[in-house]
Amino acid sequence: MNMIPLTMALVLMLHAGACSSGDGTPDTPAAAPVQAAQTSQPPAQTPIPSGEAPARPGERGPAVARVNGTPIYKVDYDAALATFMQSNQMGPEAPDEKKQEAQKVVLDGLIGSELLFQKAKSVPVEVPQAEVDEAIKQTKSGMGEEGFAKELTRRGMTEADLVGLVRQNLMIQKFIKEQVLNAVTVSDTETKTFYDEHQAEMQKPEDVEASHILVRFSPTEPAEKKTAARKKIDEALTRIKAGEDFAAMAKTYSEDNSASAGGTLGAITRGQTVPAFDEAVFKLGVGQVSEVVETQFGFHIIKVTGKHPAGVAQLAEVKDRIGDFLKQQKSRDAVEKLVGSLRAAAKVEVL
Repeated sequence: MNMIPLTMALVLMLHAGACSSGDGTPDTPAAAPVQAAQTSQPPAQTPIPSGEAPARPGERGPAVARVNGTPIYKVDYDAALATFMQSNQMGPEAPDEKKQEAQKVVLDGLIGSELLFQKAKSVPVEVPQAEVDEAIKQTKSGMGEEGFAKELTRRGMTEADLVGLVRQNLMIQKFIKEQVLNAVTVSDTETKTFYDEHQAEMQKPEDVEASHILVRFSPTEPAEKKTAARKKIDEALTRIKAGEDFAAMAKTYSEDNSASAGGTLGAITRGQTVPAFDEAVFKLGVGQVSEVVETQFGFHIIKVTGKHPAGVAQLAEVKDRIGDFLKQQKSRDAVEKLVGSLRAAAKVEVL
């Protein structure tokens, strides 16, 4: 929970493309289905440093805008802008036009947040005090008691002010979820249409399903350590060649985290693992077991349990990700439309 009077996730969700390619789409459209679930996540909880002199409690400083008479304070705008620029990896060297664009995005987001809060109050949306207390507890935990107190002082806020701002954020989130997001659906037809129209983005590389046994040693360790590791892996390989179960041997001999799962690694694509392992695993046929393979991690025995050629992912494989992506797009559009209608009926002054 950031100490600013807005849901920062809302700003990022509404304007995810504003500082990218300029056409309203993400910079990497090929990854769109994967990106969908990430867009609306709030940024890391970090206090925003400032060179401004601390304000006295209750004195929040100048406003940058008023929404139906309610001020949006510059200190909160500055914090929101810093967070937004950090989230979009925009440093001091960013072009002026990008900075101006970011400034407009953040101010519009703050205005939209205040409009949504005012609407939530009129519904009304109720937030239990326990949820407010928990959010403040998390804020204190993330900043530390000293950092929390300094940030309140810098912004001219009392804890009572903060309680109000936290409640505002939670009310907005609840209002958006109940009044907007819960009504957003994606049909099977829409998912299929997206799939058909984005075949180039549905390509998947060749992969193999594999398991392994790893006996660790480091190149910096004494030679006797390597000798002992080799003896152990050879013993495991001898038992596998004699017909003993690979998964059972992995549980007995492997020093990898996958040991408890019988050495299962799941699907591996070319280049995903270190070169020696990569070369060995892609040479094996389904059901085959390798000889001992040495990498910087130690000695491995590899078994391939499945192979899948490169090609286009089937709809069933990507349906959920496409659905999430389309729901994210629809949700953003719905919130934008609502904020637009609220703004059209409001008195908004940019100072």
